[in-house]
Amino acid sequence: MSSYPSMAGLPKMHPGEFLDEITLPALKAEHGVTKAAFASYLGMTRAALDNVLKGRSAVTPTTAVRLAQMVGATPEFWLGLQADYDLEKAREELAPELSSMPRFVDAA
Repeated sequence: MSSYPSMAGLPKMHPGEFLDEITLPALKAEHGVTKAAFASYLGMTRAALDNVLKGRSAVTPTTAVRLAQMVGATPEFWLGLQADYDLEKAREELAPELSSMPRFVDAA
């Protein structure tokens, strides 16, 4: 698992969803790694991992570094997924408020 496909143009995905749908099945198939073992390797409980997988918790820089060590993607990849997801959610949540907010600069 040394490389991942480009995420350009795809809907923003929480890194937990990426782990659950792409990374973990491959680790299970190729190396027999269970979710419990994966959580242990990451230094977290199974419950904490489940929170990440379900999008209830964010991937932290520490977790990103550990993921990079184990699966070959960079910490920046994991943090980038998280940041992109968080920004998309913030834009969606703030859309009504932002539409009525004055804009003092031209759009870039």
